Amino acid sequence: MQAWENLTRLGRIRRLRTLALAALEHYDLAVRKLSLLVYGYNCTFRIDTTDGRIYVLRINRPFNRSAEEIAIEMDWLAALSTETDLRVPQPLPTREGRLNVQVHVEGVPEARWCAVFTWLPGPLLAAKLSPYYLHQLGHITARLHQHVQSFRHRTAAALRVWDQPFPFGHEQALFAPNASGVTAEQRAVFEQTLQRVEAALAWRRQHGEEPFLLHADLHQFNIKVQAEQLAVLDFDDCMRGYAIQDAAITMYYLRSQPNYATLLESFQAGYGQRLPWPEGYQGELETFVAGRALILANYILLDFGERAPTFIERTAQQLTEFLTTTPAPPA
Repeated sequence: MQAWENLTRLGRIRRLRTLALAALEHYDLAVRKLSLLVYGYNCTFRIDTTDGRIYVLRINRPFNRSAEEIAIEMDWLAALSTETDLRVPQPLPTREGRLNVQVHVEGVPEARWCAVFTWLPGPLLAAKLSPYYLHQLGHITARLHQHVQSFRHRTAAALRVWDQPFPFGHEQALFAPNASGVTAEQRAVFEQTLQRVEAALAWRRQHGEEPFLLHADLHQFNIKVQAEQLAVLDFDDCMRGYAIQDAAITMYYLRSQPNYATLLESFQAGYGQRLPWPEGYQGELETFVAGRALILANYILLDFGERAPTFIERTAQQLTEFLTTTPAPPA
């Protein structure tokens, strides 16, 4: 059998499909069809059953999250499904009553954590951006933040904390003197931005705010529209952090929209219907938006070398504008 590292993309997908079928043996599902949805950070398949129902099976990327972190995600989704009317993917229990299962098959070098979720139909919010939906998303974000105040998971301390600029622990390739595709001028911009983000995190710590459970990937590509109501997907990055960081992720992906100011105002208004807007000082939101830009530029540089130069150049331009137009965090 050919080694995993020598397989093509298609070869790896075929092996993961075998793993997906092995995972499905733990569920009471009569599978009619298994179709690839996404092979990227994780691998997800659509499940069509013989009785017409649809589910999603997610195979987690290895070594990225601990078993405890994945368990917290599953338990939070289960709680949201039963305790609120928010539209979220509900994890399906195995025959043994577990909300996820670890599976190993020949040809895939590591055991992988797998979970099955209910299917949420509808187009992505990215195709339907409007002030109306951003108001609704702000309201949903605040409801998520409210819910976690009563969701006290017994192992919540196992979650990573977004108290540093790069919370996933990846190599910080952006700042390496010999980083391919990063000029000295661009690296200087990234270093100055990093200092701003570190100062913003220090300000939060100094003011004694306790980090709490966040979705931590709440943007228009993880939101679906169902009969004018929004459904929230992909809780895979959930971690402890600050409310303003969740809002900053949403706004990062909207920065290029011509009506960005209107979308932000609508999001703030929706959030404010449930909770006070969490920005602690002028420029904090944009500082954490810049922090998201650093995380993604670093990720692109590490994993997509051929696409990196264009993305790095665009990010450096955006962050140069940020440094010149946004006040620094207060001392």
